[in-house]
Amino acid sequence: MKKGLLLIALSISILCKGQSNFCGTDVFRETLYNWNPTSKLNEDLQNQKIFDYISNKSTSVGKSLGTIYTIPVVFHIVHQNGPENVDDTTIINSLNELNLRFQNAAPYADSSGNPVNIQFCLASVDPWGNPTTGITRDTSVYTYSATQPSAQIDQLIKNVNRWCPATYLNIWVVRFSGGVAYASFPAPNSSAYDGIVGPYIFLSGPALSHEVGHYLFLYHTFQGGCTNLNCMLDGDNVCDTPPDNTNNYTVCAGNSCTTELDDTSGFNTFTTDQNDLPNYMDYTSCPLSFSQGQATRMETALTQLRLSLLLSNGCGSNPGGVLPIASFIIDSSYCVGTGTLAFYSTCINSLYTAWDFDNDGRIDDVGDNVIHTFTAPGLYAVKIIVSGYGGSDSLVQMVQVYTNPYPTYPVLNTYSGISIDPILNDKIACKGSIITLSGEPGMSSYQWSTGATTSSITFAIDSTMQIYLTVIDSSGRSISNCTPFTILVNPSLTLTLITGSDTVNCQDLVTLRLLPNPYWFPANNSWFDNGNFLSTNQFVFASAGYAPGNHSIYVTNNIDPIGCITNSDTLSFVVNPPPPLLISQQGTILSLPFRCIYTTWFKDGVPLNINDSVLTITTNGCYNASCASCGYYYSDTVCITNVGILQNDLNNGISIFPNPFTSQATISFSQEQTNTNIVLTDAFGKLIKAIKFTGKQLILEKEDLMTGIYFIIIEDEKNAFVCKKLLLY
Repeated sequence: MKKGLLLIALSISILCKGQSNFCGTDVFRETLYNWNPTSKLNEDLQNQKIFDYISNKSTSVGKSLGTIYTIPVVFHIVHQNGPENVDDTTIINSLNELNLRFQNAAPYADSSGNPVNIQFCLASVDPWGNPTTGITRDTSVYTYSATQPSAQIDQLIKNVNRWCPATYLNIWVVRFSGGVAYASFPAPNSSAYDGIVGPYIFLSGPALSHEVGHYLFLYHTFQGGCTNLNCMLDGDNVCDTPPDNTNNYTVCAGNSCTTELDDTSGFNTFTTDQNDLPNYMDYTSCPLSFSQGQATRMETALTQLRLSLLLSNGCGSNPGGVLPIASFIIDSSYCVGTGTLAFYSTCINSLYTAWDFDNDGRIDDVGDNVIHTFTAPGLYAVKIIVSGYGGSDSLVQMVQVYTNPYPTYPVLNTYSGISIDPILNDKIACKGSIITLSGEPGMSSYQWSTGATTSSITFAIDSTMQIYLTVIDSSGRSISNCTPFTILVNPSLTLTLITGSDTVNCQDLVTLRLLPNPYWFPANNSWFDNGNFLSTNQFVFASAGYAPGNHSIYVTNNIDPIGCITNSDTLSFVVNPPPPLLISQQGTILSLPFRCIYTTWFKDGVPLNINDSVLTITTNGCYNASCASCGYYYSDTVCITNVGILQNDLNNGISIFPNPFTSQATISFSQEQTNTNIVLTDAFGKLIKAIKFTGKQLILEKEDLMTGIYFIIIEDEKNAFVCKKLLLY
């Protein structure tokens, strides 16, 4: 009783409350797109076939084809003796429920629904022509997957037991598959991915009908959202399901799209806006049904894309089919020693081909032509199993497989002159090194790719080499290294400009990088400029203090992790000299033409200890400056003898308010001004604004000025001069 209650609770949780997680078909499709890029192309081609067939029929796109079709079904119970190992009655009841839902029959009938002319029978004849219950049981760890299975895990689940996908609908019942069930769309051939996988709880409720809908090429009704330019090509490709943009169970009779009338293709069945349908292919808590258009699409997919299901003898209704005959050939052109062989089916009358490469009864691959790599040498019994309308056949061939002990065998891993890169683990040698390699001893003959025929070879290496060796052993078997014995050579070093150019100005930043980018740290090298030592142990060197003139930079004695010593090439550039260091004067303000790395002002030859490009004069004297920038320079000299006159006459009649200011400041003069020069600079002496002013009051707007310190320099027509500090908050 507790087990039954648990099953009901889980069913309600996954199939009702949390149904946004119950279907993994969309994720599975995306997985296949990534795993096999042709999957998307195949899906598009199959959609085109459906479109061509339905649109060319004389009947409307929403009319059923009429005939009742029956699909043989096999349930594969993959279990570990847990609750997923459901009894036969559960399977039979699940299939009966599926048929009733497809018939839109009680107790699952809905007034908005339509019957689908497809029914499902539990297989009574297996692929070998033997009687069967249509239920298989296999114990396997693949019954549980914490997340939705990847394409690889999906194959491992289905390889546990698979009947011919062309003639049976395979349904794998597992314990847990990431909490979801998922299905495959029709594929051009008998795809190894074909069928439905789901946890055992999906056997009761609408989930199985939903996944069979996908198997018969139905999309979710919310596929593509509200786009509806052509109902046969947009959304779910069905014309009587309204555009739908919800999948969260919050809408039962609501309307999530208003694009019903956007479709002018001629296939549109709507003349007014419609509510979303309570549909099996939606995520909804409403009563469920299939539309007539969905029924037509499923029937068309069955008759046009899965026709072999209708010709199957899985339910005993089509006996007498032609029996396939198993045969295959082996392509051993792959390099002997890799354990890799190609197998090509030469069967006739076959719809499905499976391979068992060690004859252990478990399928390892599916397809007419496959490539398999054996992991160990030995004699293998390779079995091919083929199925067709008349049954199945198999054939076993013995195959001798050789595998080399390591990929580069018979070249030995004992050598000289080669080091192992401590980070990348590659074999590497210094350019010019003498290399010695040896082959497996005791062979009848040796043939190296260098042309040598001795058991060992010695040579000098100047560039990367890939060495091959073919030997003949005492039994006459030829052995070659399928993976080349690769020896890398320490790379040449090149200097490149990251910032800067062939010609730069004084104080421009020049950044050099050593290429290829070393991955080891710290660096071990020496940098030189015009033969003069510059720096050590750098991969990147940046400086803005190069002296004017030509510069040639190179790196010497670069030591890499294996001890190779390499010199770089030479990179050259030119540094332009700075402009003349001429002082400009505005009253009692002296300024230099550019900002130096370090500036010293002098008055009458005595340093003033002021490191700034702008100097305000307060006493008479002769002033000059020194500048450290791409060298050491002195300016010209400016002598001032009228400081007091320049300052006092004008300064006493000026006021600035408010100061500090936030939006505007007023400069007020006590006397009417005529053609007075007013200059606004930033704290570094950069000109911001120059005004020729006449009047007694000037409004200075903030405009795009940034917060900070500014200077207002005022010079009247008598050359009286004053400088005021202005703060902007």
